[in-house]
Amino acid sequence: MDASGQWDGEGVNLFTSSAAVARSVVRLWRSGFGLESAIFRDGASPDHFGRTRYAVRTRGNGSLQARDELRAARPPRTGAGRNAYLRGAFQGVGSLTRPGRGHHLEFVHRDREFIERVVTLSRAPLKVVWRRG
Repeated sequence: MDASGQWDGEGVNLFTSSAAVARSVVRLWRSGFGLESAIFRDGASPDHFGRTRYAVRTRGNGSLQARDELRAARPPRTGAGRNAYLRGAFQGVGSLTRPGRGHHLEFVHRDREFIERVVTLSRAPLKVVWRRG
């Protein structure tokens, strides 16, 4: 939710450029919180690579309570919880390419706290670069 979620007074929206991730989010909302969700193509705003984005919309008080539970839970510094947080961060705003030599892992996000959390939790050394302001 930290990586690609937004909320308003009616519910929670999660955005991704992967249809598989969108379907996983729907399953997790249903199995973890008993909430029904809908997937929409967000054709008006493609991701930073020009790909179609999908929006998963969950409405109602239950979605806002689930959001609060997820926000209150701090990611663990070690173990499976840390790996799950990093996996979710990658699915939300990450990309992996291989330009020239070696691999290039990138997380694109505007929230400084989120990026610092990812850097802290990662076992690999990560470099932070701020672009466009």
